[in-house]
Amino acid sequence: MGCNTLDCAEYYNFESKQLVMNQFVTYCLCLSVCLALVSCNRESIADESSNRIVVTGQIFDYADSLGVPSIVIHKMSLGQEKEELEISDSGYFYYTTESKRNIDAGLLYHGYHSLILHPGDSLHVTIVGEDSLLFSGDRSRANQLARGLFNELDTVQAAYEPLWERMMVLDPEVYFEIVDSLDQVSQTIVNKFVTDYDIEDVDLVRWLKNQSRDSYYSYLSIYIFRNRDKDLDQIRKAIDDRLPLSESDMSNVTAMNSFANYYPNTHLYHAIQDTLEEGKRVTDTMMMRAMLDFDRDPVLREMMIVQTVNHRLDQFETKLYELNREEINSVISDSELRDILRQKYEEVQRQMDITFDSSAPIFSDSVFSATVLIDSIIDANKGNVVYIDLWATWCGPCISELTNQGPFKKKLEGRPMTFVYVCAQSKKERVWKAMLSKFHIASSINLFLNKEQFKEFDERYDVKGFPTYYMYDKEGTLVESGHNWRPSNPNTLDRLNELMNQ
Repeated sequence: MGCNTLDCAEYYNFESKQLVMNQFVTYCLCLSVCLALVSCNRESIADESSNRIVVTGQIFDYADSLGVPSIVIHKMSLGQEKEELEISDSGYFYYTTESKRNIDAGLLYHGYHSLILHPGDSLHVTIVGEDSLLFSGDRSRANQLARGLFNELDTVQAAYEPLWERMMVLDPEVYFEIVDSLDQVSQTIVNKFVTDYDIEDVDLVRWLKNQSRDSYYSYLSIYIFRNRDKDLDQIRKAIDDRLPLSESDMSNVTAMNSFANYYPNTHLYHAIQDTLEEGKRVTDTMMMRAMLDFDRDPVLREMMIVQTVNHRLDQFETKLYELNREEINSVISDSELRDILRQKYEEVQRQMDITFDSSAPIFSDSVFSATVLIDSIIDANKGNVVYIDLWATWCGPCISELTNQGPFKKKLEGRPMTFVYVCAQSKKERVWKAMLSKFHIASSINLFLNKEQFKEFDERYDVKGFPTYYMYDKEGTLVESGHNWRPSNPNTLDRLNELMNQ
């Protein structure tokens, strides 16, 4: 579990220096002080535990408009955890976590900035302007080199970016030739970069190469998703050629997680589909059986299974784990991963059994009219800006945004705001109520729509997908709608404040 606090006395001795950073010379002085302090305090900060990882830093000219800085931790087969950072008045932040393994992380502020972290590391990050990062402390050279390489690769890939949509209609052979040539160019850049900068760290070289090839497998997988009616043997073989995965590949968590997500959808799904009668669909049970029986690569099999079960438990779906628990435990060699899944299952069960008291109405009665009820909510809250979040229990992006609701609502406390959460196209009311508790939204107005009620809702709002957000002004007029008005978008907060100030 990560920790984010501003009470580290040694670290915040930076503040007492009262350094003024308006010119580059002064900035360099600050950086040298940072290096010294990180070095001097490392024994007190990082070495208390060999598994502790510390990330400190400063953002110059910090601006709320660029969003709240966050640390994102990628966990092998277990997705990612995101934690918002507290920023001092002078732009300093402090973050620590525990890990027995090397981890991939990212600093999310005006873009995503990759971080390479190992147990025991103490890394300092200085952000100057919109896109300039400097690293000091442990693994500073590795992080600076990785950043430099990715800037070069991004330049190459950016030239192809406008063409991808049109390339989806190309024949498989032509598409593969283009993607393969791009991959060759990327690998040439990586190899030259390693030589030019005399990188002798074998783990770092492997990490850089795996990361650089992540986009290659992504491009191949996307084409398969979009062209299931074509002969895709050549493209599937290119993905297959990566096997078997080795333990050394696990140094790059982000790339391996992506690959373990692509593979069952590009290979196992289609293998099952080819055996089914026309009109039949591939089920979760079929996919799990295919993963359990997958013997070509034990490392990939374990990753696919853990990733799938973890994702289903995130959605409060326990049946897949319950039906296959014994076999799942037999193929997962890592006892820590087995324990994580078991504990997560037990926590989901506990959350679904919670009876909570809500200080706001919860509507799940099948007799109410969705639009009439929403109209009554809008009328009752005139004088307030009303923000409606349309979501579903199975929707990954919806769940991701629900995790942002707490900090988002906190910024609007005491303001003339009403939050309404509308859950639709979701089967299990018990799961829905558990999610209200988990994401701390039970104190807001919540609606659970059945099939007919959602049809009525859709007829009015012409829903394009999940999640979708709606803003009503103080007069009760719908002024904004769309998936872009999500809590994690800084423009959403700006627009709500604008409406409340009218």
